[in-house]
Amino acid sequence: MIVIDASVAAKAYIAEPGSDQAIETLTGPRKLFAPEILRTEVALAICARVSLNELTAAEALERVEHFERQLDEDWIHLVPTRELLALACRLATTLLLPVPGCLYLALAQAREIPLITADRTFFDQAKTAHSLTESLAGCS
Repeated sequence: MIVIDASVAAKAYIAEPGSDQAIETLTGPRKLFAPEILRTEVALAICARVSLNELTAAEALERVEHFERQLDEDWIHLVPTRELLALACRLATTLLLPVPGCLYLALAQAREIPLITADRTFFDQAKTAHSLTESLAGCS
């Protein structure tokens, strides 16, 4: 069992460094968990590529819809925010990190399972609060 954050999940839909490693992680044998905010954050990451001229609007929509279909198949077990918010806020005010990122950290802490992120800055800070935090291979 592992918690994956949006920086890992989005790499399955956006060709960039670390995408192959993200796909390996996402299709591996471990059961995947994430807070329900993952839905919004992955869609945001994909749609942002339109303004960077890396995807057309149609391509972005197709990728978001594919992601949604995979979530409907219980590919990643989404945990309601309400279960994590109090701990996430404590972590955010202690570590001075944004609450959305701390939702992932709170889930990993509460379940006592690893958190995998492709965000190096977040990794450096989250590792101080949760020793099972891992950086996705191939990401810096």
